Amino acid sequence: MSEAKVEFMDIKADPCPAGEKPARFTFRCVRHNQGQHPSLPYARCANLLIAEGPYSVMHGIKRDPNCQNGGRSQWDWDGNREAPTFSPSINCESHCGWHGYIKKGRCVKANGQDSPT
Repeated sequence: MSEAKVEFMDIKADPCPAGEKPARFTFRCVRHNQGQHPSLPYARCANLLIAEGPYSVMHGIKRDPNCQNGGRSQWDWDGNREAPTFSPSINCESHCGWHGYIKKGRCVKANGQDSPT
């Protein structure tokens, strides 16, 4: 499995300090970084919106998990900054081709198999 390297952001996509509730997250893109040495800079999947909840900031943006009714896709977060889990799955098949989950800080394919590093 590849490490997701999740970073949390505020609503404007600026870094969110550890003591504040985030509104967005970004993570290491699985496909664009496949086979790349871990010490090199890496591409990110950016600015995904965290659903309003106990661990995230209230932002008032209409929730639309399927992008079909004029709202914004949003992900539920378990509140763990060190090894976060988000749901539902992240579907980047139209961009980089990856579809999967971030579970306990790691990237897992939608079919449950480990994502390549």
